[in-house]
Amino acid sequence: MSYLKPRKIFINFLFVKFVHAQCYKFTKNFSDVSFFHEFI
Repeated sequence: MSYLKPRKIFINFLFVKFVHAQCYKFTKNFSDVSFFHEFI
């Protein structure tokens, strides 16, 4: 069963990268919106 480990770690790594990308996009949009409100 040890041959399955690297693949599972790789899938987890991709999932974490995807979640981080989504969070980054969300926080970037949120900061842009708050900056826009500050500007007005």
